[in-house]
Amino acid sequence: MQIEMTAKTPVTVITKNATPYEVDGNKGITYRLVVMMGNDVEKVKCVDEDVYNGFEPGKNYLLSLFFNVYNGRSSEPKVTGGKQV
Repeated sequence: MQIEMTAKTPVTVITKNATPYEVDGNKGITYRLVVMMGNDVEKVKCVDEDVYNGFEPGKNYLLSLFFNVYNGRSSEPKVTGGKQV
């Protein structure tokens, strides 16, 4: 089951990271945002490059995210967009 959510508290995008990977013949790029809320800093994945490019460091956003739940376990949340505030 996929659960979608929108944050109620804005976060500040500190920086963005695009990291190439190659595992078992699969290649790609992982897109992550480093965000801060209060004194907490966290890395969150973006679903794709278009979402990643929609964010600018130093600006505040309300994040839209989703995560999958299966057999009582949940996946890492992934950012699907954000509204600048």
